Amino acid sequence: MQFNSMTFWVFFLLCFVAYYGCPARWRWTVLLVASYYFYGCWSGYYAALLMISTGVDFGVGLALEKSRGKGARLGLLLLSLGCNLGLLCWFKYFNFLSGSVQALVDALGGTARLPIMTALLPVGISFYSFKTLSYVFEVYRGTRPAERHLGHYAAYVAFFPQILMGPIARAAHMLPQFERAHQLNYEDIACGLRLILLGMFKKLVVADRLGIYVDSVYNNVHFHAESTTFLLATYFFAFQIYCDFSGYSDVAIGISRLLGFDVLANFRTPYFSTSVGEFWRRWHISLSTWFRDYLYIPLGGSRVVLGWRCANVLIVFLVSGLWHGANWTFVAWGGLHGLYLAVSVLRAEYVERYPLLRGWPAPGKLRDALRIFVTFQLTSFAWIFFRANSLSDALYAIRTACTGHLGMPYLGNTSHFVYGTAGVGLLLIFDAWVRESDPAERVGTLSTPLRWGLYLGAAAIILLIGVFDGGQFIYQQF
Repeated sequence: MQFNSMTFWVFFLLCFVAYYGCPARWRWTVLLVASYYFYGCWSGYYAALLMISTGVDFGVGLALEKSRGKGARLGLLLLSLGCNLGLLCWFKYFNFLSGSVQALVDALGGTARLPIMTALLPVGISFYSFKTLSYVFEVYRGTRPAERHLGHYAAYVAFFPQILMGPIARAAHMLPQFERAHQLNYEDIACGLRLILLGMFKKLVVADRLGIYVDSVYNNVHFHAESTTFLLATYFFAFQIYCDFSGYSDVAIGISRLLGFDVLANFRTPYFSTSVGEFWRRWHISLSTWFRDYLYIPLGGSRVVLGWRCANVLIVFLVSGLWHGANWTFVAWGGLHGLYLAVSVLRAEYVERYPLLRGWPAPGKLRDALRIFVTFQLTSFAWIFFRANSLSDALYAIRTACTGHLGMPYLGNTSHFVYGTAGVGLLLIFDAWVRESDPAERVGTLSTPLRWGLYLGAAAIILLIGVFDGGQFIYQQF
């Protein structure tokens, strides 16, 4: 079931009625059953793997709280890491590693043939593995007590709005909410529906329209020789992936809000960032903060000397790239962002020492506009590697974008091109209006006629030009 399918909304309506229709103390059971049904619809063995991960980390959490020996606690932590990362590496990276070694063997003239695994990658495993690991890390550090209610913990891990693509909600924020008696109220319903409407607009009107054009270019790179075609496809992909993933997050947070759960924002208008560092504070926030808290800081963070600080940044983003996908293109994408941020660290260090290096003292608004423009170019360039099917395709796209013909770009289906471009324009206007505020709350401040005009207008656009057969969300494959 996908958020952009009618089947899901029938399922959610039944879940919503059952959730508020049963006694408050048993609502977690409705969520648990609904979540396992939702996840089990993809595959029964996916649900079995989810149970294993849940059971291991629930037991590890209890054992960590009782254990006092440093060695025993470290052993329990390694057990959790081995189970979660072991499953993740087996299903997600076995073929990648096997294929990479096979390519090296072939290049050296060897004849050995390495095995390839045929099992499918369980959907959402990257997300729920990080969710359960964050819980174990918190208990290990002593920043939260172990959860003693297996049902609440299992419902938290499997919570169906987040199981496929996040946000990666922390246990400290989410687990206590499974113990509360949520009451149906107007504010939750209104905010939840606004976020769902916004998310569906992003997905159906913008992402899936742009995706048709982007796929026609990046799936056939050698059929295009115009630099303008690759520039256009790359900029379109930047907005496609933003609208696809932030649209999912909006819907997930909106559904959670309808059920009485407060889930922290996962995106905050990232393309209005004035630096790559700010971009990562606004893009996929739950993952960025996860890597900051559980990898960057344990490596030493910014407390170490300048060289190690830059190395830590590069390590974090190389791992982040590999987390996104088992392909060298994702490693290159992560490496580029790591390089951007390492340069930022170096610049900040030397600007502090030598104030004359601060650069052009342009007026504030003009300076910010230039920084936003440059940051968008840098992130868009990196998106080429993220979207390309291979490193050779990415390099071909870059070479053609820089040296190809400057003629009329390939436009594909004109309606998709026009509607997608118009959708990007509307989204940019909305994001510029929202900026630092919560979109649902900002819309709620409008007068009744304006608010309902916005609702009806967005719904009409979705119904008239939305792509209802666009398929799965991009991040679902990760």
